[in-house]
Amino acid sequence: MASKTTLKVANAAELASYIINSINQVPGVGTIDLPTRDMSLKQIGELILDTPAHRNAYYDVLNRLALINMTRSYYEFPYGFMLRGSFTYGDSVEEIDVDAVDPIDYFDILSQPEEVLTNYVPNVKSYIHSINLAKVYPVTIDYNQAAEAFLSEDGLFNLVDKISETQYNSAKYDLYFLVKYMVQRRILSGTVAPVYVNGFDSMTATEQVAEIKAIVNRLIEPSRQYNPAGILKAVSPADMTLILDAHGEASYSTLNLALAFNKSEAEFRTSYSMISDWTTNDFTRLAKLIPDVQDFTDAEKAVLASVRGFCSTPEWWQIYDKEIVFDGIPGGDLGTAATNMTTFNNPLTLRKTQFLHVQRVMSTSPFQPAFFITTTQPAISSVTVSPDTLVLATSAAKMSVQLTSTVVAVGGANMAVSYAVDDTAAGEGVTVDANGLVSIPANYAGEITVTVSSIFDPTATDEATITVAAGD
Repeated sequence: MASKTTLKVANAAELASYIINSINQVPGVGTIDLPTRDMSLKQIGELILDTPAHRNAYYDVLNRLALINMTRSYYEFPYGFMLRGSFTYGDSVEEIDVDAVDPIDYFDILSQPEEVLTNYVPNVKSYIHSINLAKVYPVTIDYNQAAEAFLSEDGLFNLVDKISETQYNSAKYDLYFLVKYMVQRRILSGTVAPVYVNGFDSMTATEQVAEIKAIVNRLIEPSRQYNPAGILKAVSPADMTLILDAHGEASYSTLNLALAFNKSEAEFRTSYSMISDWTTNDFTRLAKLIPDVQDFTDAEKAVLASVRGFCSTPEWWQIYDKEIVFDGIPGGDLGTAATNMTTFNNPLTLRKTQFLHVQRVMSTSPFQPAFFITTTQPAISSVTVSPDTLVLATSAAKMSVQLTSTVVAVGGANMAVSYAVDDTAAGEGVTVDANGLVSIPANYAGEITVTVSSIFDPTATDEATITVAAGD
């Protein structure tokens, strides 16, 4: 990501001088004489607003000022480690991972020389992350506001603030709410590994940090437990990031947490952040960003209330910015979004409306390790399959039956299931895929038993019986 430049100005006159210098670099608009020391801020404003060409150039410079760090600070998105970068072409990003290669016995190869000609295809997994956020943030400025900016020392700064804070900061706020919602929903969906720590809340802060360190250290050992795709992964603690709520963050020394992740305190601060709490979000704002978004149920809030921390690799976050290129100001980089500002000048109202365009991929990886610490014992309460009984007539054509499973879980347990057909039916060509679709060969007659089992707790099962009756 491109870094933001820094502009240091001591007062509005210096900022106005910077604006004039910037206008003078715009081809075809004509130059403005630099102000003299005895000129008032209002007189400087009259120089800039004297002609329509200079006014339009002035508006464009204001747009660019919003991309620059000035002495006044704006809201900084706290989760920079989540942002993967940007792309220019297309509307999606493909994530690719490769599972571990299975070994073969060397002496078997010696006894079977033809094995050297065998093709061993790697287990390559891919996932497409597509643009799912495309928003426009409009702000209208009229001529009077532009002129009034030069009537007081703070006026010019306040006008820049209006653009930056109401548009750029709005986009950053929305990114925060979306990131929080994404991790909340992944936890509730059971696709993040829960790690139960008995008595966590009764431990001292030092004991809790030691527990976090012990859990993170487990990821050094290759495991399929911490990603829903089941890829064999090993991760160094130094490659993990941490999110705590406000209460947890206040309880720990940043230095002690850094040591738990084998990092210096400075390094740790770049991969560590905080949310206010785990159970709430701004659903009024989210409704403007996500179609049909729903608040959490009481049961979901109970799961989230037990969360004490979330760890993942930075790559678990698949957040990409789409670089937008229009005529005019090119797409910029806020450190949080590839953006473009377009404008519309209304000749009747003498008002100028600026549109901040933000397009982004907001997604998470099914391949990267992640876990959350919980004070509730994760468990599967029940697994049910529907339909549980079905009678069909034999057919000369291949048939299929779609089964649907319902899993009730507590503590954020993985709600994924597996399906299996009984050996007898399988021997006669009956199959079932990972989504519960049963395929029955032509002219089959007999009884089929499909067992659905919880991935988290294989003892939690249910069965569906499909009877295919032979014709008379």
